Formats: sequence, structure tokens, C-alpha cells
Amino acid sequence: MGILDHPMLEYVYKDTLMHKMHPVPKIILLASLTLLAQFYFDPWFILPILIFMIILAKPIARIPNSWLLPMYLIGLMSILERGYNAAFIYGAGYYRVYPASWMVTTLLYIGNFPVIGVAKITIGGLVWLLSMALRYFTALFAVSIVLYTTDPSDLMHYLASKNVSKNALFIVFAGFNFFPILLRYAATIMDAQQLRGVELSIKSPIKTINNLARIFHPLIMRVTMLADTLTLSASIRGFGSGKSSYLREMKLAILDKIIIAINIAVFIAGFLGLLFFNWGAL
Repeated sequence: MGILDHPMLEYVYKDTLMHKMHPVPKIILLASLTLLAQFYFDPWFILPILIFMIILAKPIARIPNSWLLPMYLIGLMSILERGYNAAFIYGAGYYRVYPASWMVTTLLYIGNFPVIGVAKITIGGLVWLLSMALRYFTALFAVSIVLYTTDPSDLMHYLASKNVSKNALFIVFAGFNFFPILLRYAATIMDAQQLRGVELSIKSPIKTINNLARIFHPLIMRVTMLADTLTLSASIRGFGSGKSSYLREMKLAILDKIIIAINIAVFIAGFLGLLFFNWGAL
């Protein structure tokens, strides 16, 4: 297979409900639920949103695990990066709903360190870490659905019809096209270097760092070429050349407007519930 046969974090055409959905209500739906999940700290409030995202991503949009693999890795690395914070979440002031006396129960005392203070694992710290994991994966699934099911040209056509600036359109164009191709180039270069005997194993970090130059040098060359190609491609498509015409118009149907209105109402209700009724608070 060639490099273009391995889609990574980019649009893939399929005949699904999510692919057919107008990009604007789809993005508003996913963004509103994701933002709401970021406001919540109670896993019981975040979990239904995550389950809904998984249903949209897997049985409805039919995103394969091979495409989602980079997102899984990003989520795992984010959780590991945040994991140390759980050792410092033990103050009773963090909790408004659950009994503070129970949440601050110490499960494992780690020690008292200079500058950073006492580190220990509590029930509340583990609950906080679980909520962070759910929030991360909610956001990652939302981004995955947008990238996998949204044709960049549809989104750009709609934005252009609303007189969005050419600079903003170019950012959308580059974001949807530059990074997926760059990831595939990086994977291909790593495979080629490993076939030449370059060892990238984490068992020898010093040797790996020395060998990274053999990967970054051709990758930087590719990045330069890719930037030129994308700029030329944007020019061919008429960026900055005045008003453009499109093969078809992207208009919001009545159902799309209803979906947008419902999403906004749900977000406002969820946010007000957090403010006045402690929905999603610990």
C-alpha cells in the first residue's frame, strides 16, 4: 500500500447518518456536549455523555479502531500526565455534594516532599482522576467524529457562503489537510528508517535520541514541501482571488436549525444545573 492508502485522523467517506449530517449542527452538537463534560467533575454526569459519543463514533459513524488508535494513545498519555495531580487532591473544600469526610479518606500515604507538600492517594483523588479520564476521552471522541465524518470542502463552502475571511478559510483548509498527511509521512519515514536498521526502541533512550535526527531531517524536508504544496493547492482553489462560486450550496434545513436549538438549550440547562443545583459537582 502507498502512503495515501492509510487514512489517519482525516475524513473518510461512508454512507452513515453522521457523514450525511450538516457540518454546522454536527459540530455544535459535539462541541456543546464536550464543553458541558469539561465543566463537570462527577463521573456519573460525564459517563452518559461519553457513552453517547461512543455510540455516535462506533455503531453510527463506524469509525474503525485503527483510525482511532492515535486518539487512544493521546488519551492514555494525557491521563498519565495528569495522574500525579491525583496525589494532591485531598482538601475537603473540593467537595460540595459527596461527604467530604469520605472523599478525603486516605488509601495510600506517599510522603511529605519539600515545596510540593504532602502527597497521598485518597478516594476523592481517584474520583477526580476518573473524571479527568472520562473528560479526555469525551473530547477525543468528539474530535474524531468531526474529523472522520466531515468533508472539509463542505465546511469551507458553508463558511465561505457566510463571508468568512479568506485567512480563516485557509486555516481550516490547512488544519484538515496538513496534519493527517504529516502523520502519514512521519509513520512512513519511521518504517523506512527501521528497515535500514535504525533502532527506535525505548530500551536505549540515548541511542534513540541520536537516531531521531535520521527521522526529523527527512520529515522537516517533507514539511517544507508539503507547506508549498498546500499553498499552491489553496491558490488553485481560488483563495484570495475574490468571490468564489461552488458546485452546490450548503444551507441549513429546518431540522438542522431544530437540532442546533435543542443543543443550545441542553447546554444552557446543564450549565445552569451546575451553577444552581450542583449538577456534576463533587
